[in-house]
Amino acid sequence: MDAVVQFIRNALCCVKDLNLFADGILYKSAGLTFLPSPMDETTLLEMCIGITQFYAFVTVSLSGFRLLYNKGWKPITKMAERTSAVSSKAVSNRVAYGLVQERLSKEWKEHARNMFVGLNVFCIGIAFFWLAGNSFHVTETSWIGGIQGLIHALTVMEIALVPLLWFMITDSIQLLGQASVMEYLSQILSNCARAKRSTIPPEILTEKVVTLLEDGGGGEPFWGGKSNVLEDDENHDGQMKSLLSKLDSWTKPTSGSSSSSRWEEAAQRLQSQAVITRYEAYREQLYFVLNFVAFYGYFLGILTYYVEEESLHGQHYSMRTLKLGMTHEDADWTGNFAGDLMWTIEPMIILASPSFFTLLKPRPKKDKQD
Repeated sequence: MDAVVQFIRNALCCVKDLNLFADGILYKSAGLTFLPSPMDETTLLEMCIGITQFYAFVTVSLSGFRLLYNKGWKPITKMAERTSAVSSKAVSNRVAYGLVQERLSKEWKEHARNMFVGLNVFCIGIAFFWLAGNSFHVTETSWIGGIQGLIHALTVMEIALVPLLWFMITDSIQLLGQASVMEYLSQILSNCARAKRSTIPPEILTEKVVTLLEDGGGGEPFWGGKSNVLEDDENHDGQMKSLLSKLDSWTKPTSGSSSSSRWEEAAQRLQSQAVITRYEAYREQLYFVLNFVAFYGYFLGILTYYVEEESLHGQHYSMRTLKLGMTHEDADWTGNFAGDLMWTIEPMIILASPSFFTLLKPRPKKDKQD
């Protein structure tokens, strides 16, 4: 739903930027004559944009707060008791103890990052309040700070977007590394299957490998906030018994040929999952490109507001470079349109991704009947 609204919002902004359908109903008055001037001059197109921007103000702000509190601050406050509970039960098995400690450390880092990301997402959501006010011409008054208040809101949005751009890059690098680990582990399991081994080498059982063996380790974008480690309401003793049971099944010899077939199935699963994970990394890189162009485009609008306009030849070289050689007016319009266009394309990718990744998943083989 959020991606659909984002697409509609930014597509309408592109229509306004390009002045498309200028003679149509979109540019006629929305009939808000009961509002004071200049808000009564709002067109139907501006009203539609304003409504979707207010929707973003509510939903993005709430998403940021939930990520900050429910998947950041709240779990971190319980980490101390969870760590002590695991320590007291895991000391009898040093391998399991080490794996659980790795998971707890990883979980703490994930929650700390969720707090930071949630704070930035919350700030971006709040900034949409001024964008909605601008669509309804409220910024032409002094009620919410006027145009200067709008520019301040855009500045906050730009600053909050910087760390999110960084996480898009680091997440893509992490996913590419994870895909390589999957391919390497798949090769090891295939060798174990060909050698008809009932166990796998215990020295390769790092926390990452255990996670991959458990569920395939499918990657998620950072805003998903999924935690695949110890949950708040789960029993730690049960977690330890489950982990010990899995370690025994992977490292202790067993009779029969079921183990070799199990390794072969796991190898095929990891190989197919590695392809999906690699494409997820490429998708993160594409998100980075789109959002960086949007970031720079909206930055030009802020720049032209704060810096007085001069003749193009009289400007400092660095200023001409930042504006890509354009005048203030051209830089403002081009940057705004580039941002709107990139944020129109992004939700299209978000909406198309599930179908694309479904096509990449291997289809189950049907048994032939005689």
